[in-house]
Amino acid sequence: MTFANLDGVTLSKECPKIITPITPRTLEDLEKQALELGGQKLEDYKGRELAWDTNDQEGSAPTFISDIVEWRIDCYDYALDPGAITHAAAILRARTPLPILATFRTTPEGGEKDMATGQYIRLLTTLANSGSVAGIDVELSRGREVIATILQAAHSAGSSVVASAHDFSGTPSSRAIVDTLTAMEDSGADIAKFVCMPKDPGDTLKLLQATWDASQKLEIPIITAAMGPMGTISRVAGGLFGSSATFATVGAASAPGQVPAADLKPVMTTINKWAGRTGCQ
Repeated sequence: MTFANLDGVTLSKECPKIITPITPRTLEDLEKQALELGGQKLEDYKGRELAWDTNDQEGSAPTFISDIVEWRIDCYDYALDPGAITHAAAILRARTPLPILATFRTTPEGGEKDMATGQYIRLLTTLANSGSVAGIDVELSRGREVIATILQAAHSAGSSVVASAHDFSGTPSSRAIVDTLTAMEDSGADIAKFVCMPKDPGDTLKLLQATWDASQKLEIPIITAAMGPMGTISRVAGGLFGSSATFATVGAASAPGQVPAADLKPVMTTINKWAGRTGCQ
């Protein structure tokens, strides 16, 4: 099996998807950013129960460029409160039809906050059990036991798990990257994600080579990206090398080098067309 399903959106190397991060600090920010994903404004919401349900309502129907929304929980002011996060997740679920990937990115891996292992497990398992999210990001550095605990909760709730690793110091060898992605598969994760910081185009080539090699070896979808300007090609054309998704912005970026989804979508459409991927839109 080389695909994973997030609330009806299939991740596979055959047809890469666009994941858009949102980084709200307050509940109002969360609603605003969620509605912006569909080209809507918070002031036009007018109290609808579902933001994308425009039947007999004023306002235009939303138009979505991205396929999945990643909620960067670590940016939220109440990120350490599982109750507040569960409430916010339910609000987000009501504001967008897009599958939600919940991510608490810790400080060592480029995030805004950190937390003890017990807190980390409690937060992510509570989110999984809430039924509001389609996927949970778990950092590989937390260890196999932590991943297994969160994996069990997520799978019981019908959610997928993304195992992730981020190297802001540079780019490992292609073999080391493949080994990291393989460790993610061995952990039981549904999707493997690796991101690095290239210092020159050669580093980006190492990542793309690793992406290709891993996509031929592993039985789960992979997501890879090289950050910063040097890594732009990996975000635009990584799908040709086997990456099943790329991260693009509608608003603020959550990592260096992310490009606007509105610019990326037509480029990816053209690449898929000329690559003969007739099933990709």
